[in-house]
Amino acid sequence: MIHRSTFIYRVFCIMLWTVACFGFVAEELLPPLEGMRPLVMLACDAMALMLGLFTLRDRRQLWVVGSFLLISLTSTILVNRLGLVTYINGSRMFFGMLFVPSILLYLLQDRQADRWRSGIERQLRIFLYVQAVCITWQFVRYGAGDHGGGSMGMGFSGIVSALIILISYYFVARDFDTDNFWASLWQKRQYIFLMYPVFLNETKISFVFLAFYFVLLFRGDVRSMSKMVVAIPVAAVAFALLYMLYMTATGLKSDDEMDIANTDFIKEYLFSENAEDAVENMQNLVDHGEEAMDAVDGMSGTQDLPRFVKIAVTPITVARSDGGTFLGAGLGHFKGGTVLERTEFYKENEWLILGTMNLYMFVYMQMGLLGMFWFGFAIWAMLDFGSRPFHESYRIKLFLLLVTIVSVFYNESFSTLIFCIIFSILAVLHSVAPAAPEQPTDR
Repeated sequence: MIHRSTFIYRVFCIMLWTVACFGFVAEELLPPLEGMRPLVMLACDAMALMLGLFTLRDRRQLWVVGSFLLISLTSTILVNRLGLVTYINGSRMFFGMLFVPSILLYLLQDRQADRWRSGIERQLRIFLYVQAVCITWQFVRYGAGDHGGGSMGMGFSGIVSALIILISYYFVARDFDTDNFWASLWQKRQYIFLMYPVFLNETKISFVFLAFYFVLLFRGDVRSMSKMVVAIPVAAVAFALLYMLYMTATGLKSDDEMDIANTDFIKEYLFSENAEDAVENMQNLVDHGEEAMDAVDGMSGTQDLPRFVKIAVTPITVARSDGGTFLGAGLGHFKGGTVLERTEFYKENEWLILGTMNLYMFVYMQMGLLGMFWFGFAIWAMLDFGSRPFHESYRIKLFLLLVTIVSVFYNESFSTLIFCIIFSILAVLHSVAPAAPEQPTDR
């Protein structure tokens, strides 16, 4: 008879690889499967829910789930008077944060914890190689862009880049000797090489994560900081070469309007010089569809709002909902449209919700300020800075925290199950100490 923890580990791996690879398989290898995507993702969410409820024993995770239920049910059902089906459908986007940490804590506190730890790390290594193959395929076929989402498929370019960098750092930072910096880098060269796909999918935020990567390889003592100062010129040259590789891969020129070193492009990309026109163009696109995409000054009409314009407008929009600033507009506005009908809040604010999303919008819009406090508590519980079983645990958790802060303003990574799975793996592996070897007993 199969052991309980073995069953949980196997189902967990099935969930991981299904959600990680179905997009690429459906888009590139077996297009007829594309229509099954909603059902497959629903099945993965169901696996996360069932495994999570079965393994939910950690006190902090109980508080995370309990507080989420209290805030989300109050906001969605009691205050905004949305239906139970809408609530359940909307809550699926939180299943990764709610339940995956509990599954991992259960496995890593099991009697066979070392076996599961080794198996999970093997999945991470395989994940890096799979992304290298998939993103290279996508780059050759489509060029740099949103198609470079790796095994997850179209639209996951930012998320897969973050995951590649995080996993690479996890393996490089382990037993990394700062005193022998270059020798340690050479020893870990396979994991550094496997980061090359992030330069093939035009993900601008990758350069920020790579800066974190480099700085956090050094310890916080004076000796390590002095070595980092010496390494800065070399790092500057390396980043210049990487930037040239990025520009070559994406087909841009240094004077191109979409050049990430172009300050005017960055300002327009994040803020927009004329936010009112951007909002008007977006509303026009929603109201009139393709008719609104006629040329405007020789360029197509705005199809998305800059990120920080969305951040600025979100509180004003949410304040008009029944839940207001504290409780938000309830769950379910980011789901629907396939089987279930879109919510009224979505229909009224499609101009804002459509397109680029960030974590602040995702949480604040649905659960208000209380939801933001809940998110901070959930991240604190997951990272558990008080538990550092390895000497590099603090730096890895700090890297995860920095990526979280960036995600709050840049993308909605935590709303995707695959990101939550990998993020939770890296956090929990550095929160639970390996099992102590059994001591021989005298007879």
